[in-house]
Order: sequence, then C-alpha cells, then structure tokens
Amino acid sequence: MIDAARRAALLALNDVTERQAYAHLTAKKHFSALNGQDRRFAHELLMGTLERMVTLDWALDHYIRSRRVHRVVRNGLRLGAYQILYLDRVPDAAACATTVELMRSVGKDALSGFVNGVLRSVAREARELPWPDRAEDPAAHLSVRYGVPRWLAALWRDEMGEEEAEAFLAYPARSGLVLRANPFVKGGDTAERELREKGWACRTGALAPGALYVQGGEPLSDELFSDGRVTVQGEASQWLVQVAAHDRPESIWDACAAPGGKTAALAAALDGRARILATDVHPHRMSLVNRTLERLEVPGVTVSLHDATQSLDEDRDFDLVLVDAPCSGLGTYKDHPDILMRMDTGKIAALAALQRRILDNTARYVRPGGILLYSTCTLTRAEDEEQVADFLSRHPQFVPEGIAGLAGPDGRFDGGVVRLTPHRDGTEGFFVARLRRSADPGEGAHGC
Repeated sequence: MIDAARRAALLALNDVTERQAYAHLTAKKHFSALNGQDRRFAHELLMGTLERMVTLDWALDHYIRSRRVHRVVRNGLRLGAYQILYLDRVPDAAACATTVELMRSVGKDALSGFVNGVLRSVAREARELPWPDRAEDPAAHLSVRYGVPRWLAALWRDEMGEEEAEAFLAYPARSGLVLRANPFVKGGDTAERELREKGWACRTGALAPGALYVQGGEPLSDELFSDGRVTVQGEASQWLVQVAAHDRPESIWDACAAPGGKTAALAAALDGRARILATDVHPHRMSLVNRTLERLEVPGVTVSLHDATQSLDEDRDFDLVLVDAPCSGLGTYKDHPDILMRMDTGKIAALAALQRRILDNTARYVRPGGILLYSTCTLTRAEDEEQVADFLSRHPQFVPEGIAGLAGPDGRFDGGVVRLTPHRDGTEGFFVARLRRSADPGEGAHGC
C-alpha cells in the first residue's frame, strides 16, 4: 500500500504544475488529513521538488528517451528523483520502490517498469553528472546547479554579477517560521517564553529584534496562534515596519494592505494610536485583511476596497503612505518555489508598469514633509532600483532619506534605499525605499 504522504505530495504537485495552484493552498487542501509526521514529509517533498524542479528535469532527461512523458508520471519521477538526490535519509531503493507503487496507485501500472528503470539510473549515475559548463554557458550552469529557470539565472547574473548571484542562489532555504508577538491580545507579551517552554527553538532577528525564528513542532496549530498572541511575519517585513514607524506618523495609508500583516504590525509599533486606512483592490484579499485584524484585535484601522492606481474618494493627505507593491515575489522564491513556474520577463515588465501607476497616484496623498515608503519582496532592478529612480526623476519633490542609527544592511540604514538579501542579511529578499516629500507648502497634497 502506498504511503499517504507521497500520494498527497503527488496530488499537490499535480495541482501546482497543471493548474497553476498556489503551493501553500494546495498543500493545505491535500495534507490536512495527514498526521503530523506525514504532513511534514509531504510538505518537504512538495516544496523541495518545486525548488529543484529545473535540476531534477535536467537529470531525468538524461535517462528518458521518449519525447513525451505523461504529466503525472513526470511528477512521480520528479518526486522520486528528489528523494534520491536530496534526501539522504531515504534509501535509493526505497525511493524507487515507493515511486513505482505510487504510479500504480494512480493507474499507471503499464509504466512501472519505465519509472523503475529511470530512477535506478538516476540512483546509479546522476550524482556524477557534470553541471553545464560555466565557461560555455554561465546562465545554464547557474540554472541547473541551483534549480532556477535559465532566464532568471541570466537576469540575476547580469544584474548582480556572477559571484553575488551565485552566493544568493546557493544560500539554503531557511527552515521553520518567523513569528511576531502581538501586544493587542492578552498574553502576547509572554509569547516568546511560552514558545520556549513548549520546546520550540527560538532566536531573535538581527535587524528586527521582534522577529522570532521558531523551529520544531507546528506553531500554526497551537493556541498561541489561534488566540492571536503570535502571528507569522518575516524579519524583512518587520524591519520595514520599524522604518515606517520611525517618525511616529499619526495618519497612514497602507495602499496595498493584503493580507494585513504589515498593517497589524504598524498599528502595534505605534501603540494602536495611529489612524490607518488599509486598502486593497481584490475583495477576497480584503477579507484576509479583515480576518487578520480581527484575530489580532487591532484597533484604529479602517478597511476599504480600493484600487491604489485610482484617486481616493476623500480629499485628504497622510503622514505616511506605505506602498508594499504587487511584485514578482522572487525574493521569497525559496519559501514559495511555485513562483518560479508563474513568472517570466513579460510579467515582471507588466508588474513594473503597475507599480509605476500606483506610485504616481499614491504620492499625491503624502502631506508636505511626509514619507512615501515603497517596498517589494523581489530582487529585480526593474521593480526596485530602476522603479525608484524613474519615480524620483518625475517627482523631484521627493528625496531618499535614511534613518541614522537604525540597523540595516551592512549595519546601517542611512541612504534611504536598500536591498535585503538572504545570504547577506539572513532575511527574505526585500527592497525598501524611504522617500521624504518636500515640506514646502507650495508643493502640497495632490500637487505631484
């Protein structure tokens, strides 16, 4: 009988590759009935296979002579090859045998010999396959060795330089979760102590001391999460909130607020005293904002459905406008490897055009002397440095402004425009630009 974890991982992988489902959502769907150990194994199989799919396909194609392989069989081979090449605790023979049984369980009995032969060849030979030659095709070398599409390897090599790009690609995916204690719910101030008492290993972030890196167990199934005493939020995102809260703004527009984590954290950083307008363009994402704020009991937030490229209904301005922009998300691809299947250069260009429109519109609502804070969780120049340079060329009343004494990349945040990366900063890939508007009243709101 095939084990439930591998079968669930195959079903989830089929959803991602054939229906473009989001990995974390399809995992929730297919893994919910598994016990804790099986759920963790299925999650590792799904995410690891997605993260290494380019490499796995490259290895498998050395042993597949057929020009076409049924999509379910291809996914079964990917799962089997991932176990052989990346999971030392799974014996090669077990990876082969369980994959054959898995294929039989989904009606592919006639191909069991083919699957067995390919995986046995992978087990015997694939570890010794030479990577594509770096000198002849450096992008192909980075692509296959580190499991990203060739176009993306070429892009990052061009933008970062080969040494920096390889350091970023080689940096291992983090394990565990990053949490934040919530002061609005009783018991939030003792959450870190309770996590440690429950046996979870915890460490605090270097850039954001409130970031709790937690390993072991399943914190999201614990009452600490369901009661709202802790919530999930990456360290780079928590650091952004420190930047946002620095001037103690009293009025804030969070223009792309879903799913609500930054809104809640900003309210907490300002002791619940700020007036925050949280908007997003999609109704289903606004429901996520409402659920987040309700679970965390966040005060002082008005939630509204609104397209950030369009004028607000009211004539008003804000001390702080936060644009955590829709982006390609490539700075988080190791946590969300299915992003690699959905993104390409055309989509990045379209996102950059949308970001430009959002920035041009939201800048009109920054009061004289106020702050426009732009961020993405990606690492492409079109969405980050070039986007900000282009904005500043059109809006000279804004200038980048850092914060003296605030910890940041290389130990400081004094230039106003920064990029956070996993291999240098230990966070997810992130970009932040803090832009101060001129205090000249002649350049007031809506005058951009």
